[in-house]
Amino acid sequence: MPPTAPHSVTVRTDDARAGAVEPIGVARLLAQLPPCWRTDFRAAGGGRVELYGLAPDEAALREAVERALADPALRAWRLCSTGL
Repeated sequence: MPPTAPHSVTVRTDDARAGAVEPIGVARLLAQLPPCWRTDFRAAGGGRVELYGLAPDEAALREAVERALADPALRAWRLCSTGL
């Protein structure tokens, strides 16, 4: 199913070191998502980052982000259960 509307999820870290290099970690995460989703992010402060893009639906975006967070380099990050 092709992407049709923007969806978003939030990832969070409580690790100050991971938060300090947030753009690098988030760029690594985004690189693992389908390019056709045109996914991007905005920092929300407090170690929170909102990922948004043209995924088929929010569930698909959440599943893809969960898979990407299995990357050992992203172990300090986790998917939030609630939005911003």
